[in-house]
Amino acid sequence: MRLERLLWLVAFTPLWSTLALGQVYMVQLVLTTGAWICMREGRPRLAGILVGLMAATKPNYLVWPVLLLLSGHRLSALWSAIAFVASNAIALLLYGPDVYLQWATVIGSAETSIVPANFSLAGISSRLGAPSLGTLLAFLLLVLTAVWALRAHPSPLDVARVGLPASILASPIAWPGYAVVLLPLLLSDPRDSASAWLLCVPQVLCWYWGGLAAIGYCAACLLLLLQTLRRTAHSSAS
Repeated sequence: MRLERLLWLVAFTPLWSTLALGQVYMVQLVLTTGAWICMREGRPRLAGILVGLMAATKPNYLVWPVLLLLSGHRLSALWSAIAFVASNAIALLLYGPDVYLQWATVIGSAETSIVPANFSLAGISSRLGAPSLGTLLAFLLLVLTAVWALRAHPSPLDVARVGLPASILASPIAWPGYAVVLLPLLLSDPRDSASAWLLCVPQVLCWYWGGLAAIGYCAACLLLLLQTLRRTAHSSAS
């Protein structure tokens, strides 16, 4: 099993491309890994702070703390909210509101949505000529995860296993580098090996053969999310 994980890590394209390009996703990986460790060790305050900082880097990750709240992990959710608000207040003072307007303009651009590397539900649907379908699917996905959180009362770790892929899929934009944040989740549970290997599809295929890699990344996130929903549903029923 250790050999398989090592081989997978070597083949995990989003990690190496992020390192090569020096993108902010490595900061998000550090925050996610720290939050994951804190959740596993029963440190809800620090976990919540790291989740809030994670959401502050990209607002689509707000799905994660919201699911923590709906699942009954109120302490983590509270500290997430504090960290998120404080971080954005500092950013607002330093850079002003223009950076938020620029971000909103970029994610709302139709030209960005149809880029082959965008593997969000909205991105794939836009390339198929049905952008409204992607918005609907993203909405239904968020409703599904919210209902699951309210009914199943999952653990903080299971919330992460659902909240992170849901945040990525429901976002207007999801570049392959976004998948880096799934690294601690996939390394911690061998049952998610299928999702892990789907994320090793070379990113170059995003630009050839109709964005084949983007479909693989989307399928990997969906598989990870649905497997967690099924496992927690079975455990809560029993």
